[in-house]
Amino acid sequence: MTSEQLDFERRKSSVDNLERLYTVVAALALTTAVGQLLRESATGELADAVVRIANIDVYYATLPMFLTLIVTLIPFYHGANRYLYENYVFITHDANKPDARSGGSVALIDFLFFFVQSLLFYLMSLIMREAIWYHLDPARERAPG
Repeated sequence: MTSEQLDFERRKSSVDNLERLYTVVAALALTTAVGQLLRESATGELADAVVRIANIDVYYATLPMFLTLIVTLIPFYHGANRYLYENYVFITHDANKPDARSGGSVALIDFLFFFVQSLLFYLMSLIMREAIWYHLDPARERAPG
């Protein structure tokens, strides 16, 4: 194996490991979001905002937040993975710009940014049911009494 091939394999392995860590947190965010949308039994405060389908309660008031999370998460996840591969695995040397992307510390900073980003997606999935839109929740529209 040549030195160039060995460098390529090392970079690819490093990016693969960072990508797996990022994927775990993004998958956790997605799983939590699905769990917020679908539950086995309804709680009292959201009982009117539920549609029961085959022993699973679907909280339709959280559907807009769920769809927003999915529509946002997928492009960010794909873009982060593509960015890491294009900048650290398949490096194209441009004569007009310095090769600043070859350093390990720059890759770590990029990864930390993406990891914090995935943690924010996880936080979004945790507060999905807390941030119910009032106009979509019939339980909040009723007058007291």
